[in-house]
Amino acid sequence: MFKSITVSLLLILPLHLFANQTIKIDDKNLEYEVKGDGALTVLFDAGALTGMAGWDSLWDRLPDNITAFRFSRLGEGQSDMCEGQRTNDEHVGEVKSLVNALKIETPFLYVGHSLGGATARNYASTFPDEVLGMLLVDPENPRDIEIINEIDPINGPNEIAAIKKNDYELSDGRWCFLDAIWSKKAAKDYHDIGDIPVTLIATTMKHNNPQMIFNSDVGRKRWGEIQQDWVKTFPQGEFIATSKSGHYIQQSEPQLVLNELSKLIERVERQTKDFDISGRWIHSTKPVIIQFNMESNEAFVLRHDEANSDGLNIIKNIKQHKGTDSQWKGEMFDGYQGKYVNVNILKSNNELTVFTEDGTEVLKLLR
Repeated sequence: MFKSITVSLLLILPLHLFANQTIKIDDKNLEYEVKGDGALTVLFDAGALTGMAGWDSLWDRLPDNITAFRFSRLGEGQSDMCEGQRTNDEHVGEVKSLVNALKIETPFLYVGHSLGGATARNYASTFPDEVLGMLLVDPENPRDIEIINEIDPINGPNEIAAIKKNDYELSDGRWCFLDAIWSKKAAKDYHDIGDIPVTLIATTMKHNNPQMIFNSDVGRKRWGEIQQDWVKTFPQGEFIATSKSGHYIQQSEPQLVLNELSKLIERVERQTKDFDISGRWIHSTKPVIIQFNMESNEAFVLRHDEANSDGLNIIKNIKQHKGTDSQWKGEMFDGYQGKYVNVNILKSNNELTVFTEDGTEVLKLLR
């Protein structure tokens, strides 16, 4: 979303900044807050300029079954000032550093608004094993300039240039995110991120006497369409349009965002339950019992009546393939090579089959 639109809205938004905890990362202080102690972790990443106060309208009404984190990126809220222009990769790196420093449990749900939505996409692409799903609230979409040129190919380029010039002049060097937003690189989608549940809420609200092509009735309609095009690349993508809110949907309709968050949590929890393969499995042809411990993500030989291998850690680093209820990956001990090799694990009813990366079946277990 264009920053000149954002700035004008910020002038009227009731943002309540207050002192919170800070953590030093690379000699810079980042403001953050933690709320709740639920089993599921949810990270909230706000839009540009608001800092973490961009979530104030719903922060005290979050579900009880989550642990929520929010923060202010450098240059915003009570975080230290940023320096120069920062790339999308640097925004991702900032979040990754925060996750590591605060020991935020992964994988987590990523909730992002505007620029935070763009960072959520990029983070999920960079660290696919750390994101269970995403809720994106009117996220930045680089195709916004496409809308203007499409509607008015003659005057559109001049409007885009004027908006960009105004952004940098208003910034006066203080906003470090402008280069990232104006790079207009294609948004990471299903092909980059993988099959995870994603909900996107977009505003299609019409403007009275719009002064810009982007805010025309056709522009608002096209904005909803390109947002829907993006989220529908995901098999588990859900699109929600609202005509009652501007860009700050969480401010105007906090209950809508909370409702969609609760639905997404339910979707993720259903999948997570299906992922559980904890417990004992019996070898299909030999007197061997394998114990799977999904808290430590490993499997070991509980009993072997024909060999002295009790206690052997036979599979380690077990992780689910995202978006499925029946597939995992891990590293299995190969006795012939005397080392661990990568394997894939497939569950079908009460049968568990382990394959090497070339598709060779090496182990079959039964309940």
